[in-house]
Amino acid sequence: MKFGLNYEKRMLPKWSQHYVDYNGLRTQLRAKTEMGESIEELAGEFVAEVARFREFFTEQYGPMEGSGDGAALELQTFGRLNVMAIRRLFGKFARYRAATPECLRHAESAFDAWTEARQDAKPSFDGGPAVSCPAKDEFSRFLEPQSLEAFNAALRDCIGGHANSGIDPGYRQFLGRLLCLAATYLPSDFIDAILKHKPDLGVNSARGESALYLAAQSGSLSATQSVAGYFHRSGASLDPVVARTGWTPLMVACAQGYTDIVEYLLSSGADARKVDVLGWTAREHAAYRGHLTTASLGDFATAGSPDGELAGRIDSTASKISTPLRAGQKAVIVTLGSVQGGHDRKTLELRRHSGDDAGLTSKSLEIVIHRADSGSKIVPLPLWEDYSTAPIVGRLDVDAQAQVTVRLWDDGGTPSTGNRVLESSGTVLLRQDYAKFGAFRESMLRETTVVMLDRETMEFSGTVLLSYVVATPFAGLDGGEMASYRRQPGDPIRLVGHRGLGQNTAGKSNLQIGENTVTSFLSAYRLGAPFVEFDVQLTRDLEAVIYHDFSFSGSGSDVPIHDISLAQYKYAGDIQNPSGSALLLEAGVQRPRASSSGEDSVLKAMQAQERLRYTVDFDGKGFKANIRGHSIQDAYATLEELLARLPEEIGFNIEMKYQRLHESVDAGVASVTIDINTFVDAALDKIRRLAGRRPIILSSFTPEVCVLLRLKQAAYPVLFITNAGKPPTADRELRAASLQAALRFARRWRLSGLVLACDAFLLCPRLVSLVRSEGLVCASYGVGNNEPANAKMQADAGIDILIVDKVKLIADALSRLPPPEKSS
Repeated sequence: MKFGLNYEKRMLPKWSQHYVDYNGLRTQLRAKTEMGESIEELAGEFVAEVARFREFFTEQYGPMEGSGDGAALELQTFGRLNVMAIRRLFGKFARYRAATPECLRHAESAFDAWTEARQDAKPSFDGGPAVSCPAKDEFSRFLEPQSLEAFNAALRDCIGGHANSGIDPGYRQFLGRLLCLAATYLPSDFIDAILKHKPDLGVNSARGESALYLAAQSGSLSATQSVAGYFHRSGASLDPVVARTGWTPLMVACAQGYTDIVEYLLSSGADARKVDVLGWTAREHAAYRGHLTTASLGDFATAGSPDGELAGRIDSTASKISTPLRAGQKAVIVTLGSVQGGHDRKTLELRRHSGDDAGLTSKSLEIVIHRADSGSKIVPLPLWEDYSTAPIVGRLDVDAQAQVTVRLWDDGGTPSTGNRVLESSGTVLLRQDYAKFGAFRESMLRETTVVMLDRETMEFSGTVLLSYVVATPFAGLDGGEMASYRRQPGDPIRLVGHRGLGQNTAGKSNLQIGENTVTSFLSAYRLGAPFVEFDVQLTRDLEAVIYHDFSFSGSGSDVPIHDISLAQYKYAGDIQNPSGSALLLEAGVQRPRASSSGEDSVLKAMQAQERLRYTVDFDGKGFKANIRGHSIQDAYATLEELLARLPEEIGFNIEMKYQRLHESVDAGVASVTIDINTFVDAALDKIRRLAGRRPIILSSFTPEVCVLLRLKQAAYPVLFITNAGKPPTADRELRAASLQAALRFARRWRLSGLVLACDAFLLCPRLVSLVRSEGLVCASYGVGNNEPANAKMQADAGIDILIVDKVKLIADALSRLPPPEKSS
């Protein structure tokens, strides 16, 4: 999860009004940047908030210093979160395109000095004299754990004789403030108790959020229903706007993916047409973050889509870590935590800190790749964000051992290294374990656990989970100018034939040519697709073959492609052809007498279908692609054959179909596959030797493959493919969970573009402009692309590439569109 969304979730209720408005300030900064407005006033507001935080923290922390109790630790957590937010905001303001206001430079220097002084005077929480804490404010007793009866009694005491009617304005404002807190932190029956006393709806949080906004943000449908009902009865709008962001309750519920709350708000009359200060609608927030079920709710359909484009981030600077490797050099890419979701593997487990985050606020992790050029990465604790797209990348000699050390420091809550104390550390070697998996084999789960040992006792103190991949160099594709496939004014859309003339499907309403075959590729090109897309996998003997499915079922068994040889792969296709009779006879196999070639063909089709009856793919889909009797079957092809036999003017969109973890789990086979460097090198070697001047795009669903393609060559563009949240989400890869995550990944590695399932673009066409505003090629795939109306919608939105099954239908539809306007 990004820091911004996590920031709101981590706020402590008792001090919620004292947090810096991180999300509001960064959104306003981006809005002013896009509109070319001055940020002087906004910078002043930020500086004032920083000053208020420092004053409050110093005032509260003084009496607690050295006490070591829970309240002091909570205040440390409050301080750590604000310090992280403030440092991030200073960084965002510094990246503003105009000169940084003078007040910001002074404020940042003063803030750095203050945090350094705080570190020098940090308390030790190892016991000490008991110190009385500051008095609780008037809201604290309502937020403490208690029964509903006790809560009501506290309300009556507070309101006194005005419980039934005639509450004076002061009490109504107090109740309004209490409602804002309760909407976030208390159950709905406690909220109902407050609503009976008619709180003032004009009272918002310190960041300008209404009680309804806070209830929707909390994720509680019952709380949202209670507060929305009171808004409705009071004649108030269900779309109160947060001033700095322009967000409404509907928008925050969409951004969090709370489908039930979104559905309720829409049915109650919330306005789906409203846009925030950046021009985004609620539906676009949902689709961008991968909540496509939320974005697909029917009530959004009548709202339409606003005109204009969505702009990219102001700080989307290109990364320097993705330049191709030099000869004799390798790269070690290490990510803190798992890059897979849907599991219970913890990133950090410390024996002395098994509870909440409060005890970690003075600590940080340091990750070092030995003998690499990357330096160390310091990660403040607690871990309040997702690091899946923020790896540490080190380059070192190709023969050097990949060794990673993790250290746990107590640094007093500041990033300074001056007074930090080492608590524990651990080291791990990242190497290919061929002894465990066999030659050129590795686990699909590239994770390792670093065992941490206490500095003093050398006893076990915890574990840190790392994900990693090692990239080795590839020679021969590191020069030349990479082609761009972004549409320029006047350019038509590039049409790509999916697996040739289209993927094979269960239906028989139209004649199908076997997918991923030479016949299919030639047919797609002749019918209007200048590019064809196909899937490359590797056999056991390291030959690059053209096949889509994880399991190769031609023999009647579920066997991964990487566990069969090239000869077995070719044979399974050849025996389905009439000419395959010779192969059967040569092998000594007797076949029934056939009175004609037609009977022989029917018999072979029946045999092919029968062999597949109990395989995983047939059981799940009821058919298998490129099988005689279901489609016009053709020989199984190899990458070398396609490069050599197909005309050079046919462009190739080569999907590197590297096996993913969820595929092996679904198929019930071992999560072991070809070593990833061996896989990528085998395909690149064919391309280097045989591609000639052919237009080629490289793409993959596997993020590590995209990284290796980017580091091993500079001749061809690399595109990352993702479902971007399209259900069902079998793939739990965090970097592919949404368009938001995919954009962060593509920016980090300077990829050439993204290929998304078309669903997000059909729901929110303006997301196409968002991708393109980042300088990326924008492409889409999926069944929806086979509808001419959908193709036209994406064409109007500016999409660069459409991958389709029904090539002629879509080619004809696009040809009838008005010619694109050329730039003057």
